[in-house]
Amino acid sequence: GTVNRGLWYSKDSSVALTAFADADHAGSQDTRRSTSGSVQFLGEWLISWSSKRQKRAAISSTEAEYIALSGCRAQILWMRSQLSDYGLAFNKIPIIEFLTNKLGMKSFMPEMLKKLMNKEDE
Repeated sequence: GTVNRGLWYSKDSSVALTAFADADHAGSQDTRRSTSGSVQFLGEWLISWSSKRQKRAAISSTEAEYIALSGCRAQILWMRSQLSDYGLAFNKIPIIEFLTNKLGMKSFMPEMLKKLMNKEDE
């Protein structure tokens, strides 16, 4: 059993919630569907991960990445609400700033980025 196993954090350790998402555009030779992957860390510990074939073929690598980011975002928001129940508070996750500054998507207006982030994988 796993009764005696767990993740232990010292008082001075970081409990930052960090996540990474990626996708391979049209990675399936048969269906041309992409695969989304994501990992989530609490501090230095990996606490959640996912790898899932997307439900439909993405037209571009950007669309495949958005679908992966959407799934990762849903997991982060769920984890944040669970951790809040334990008394841990997290600042707003700066997804828009990440998209514009790190991924170079400055041509999108913030309203369009919000719309794309809220689009669910059908």
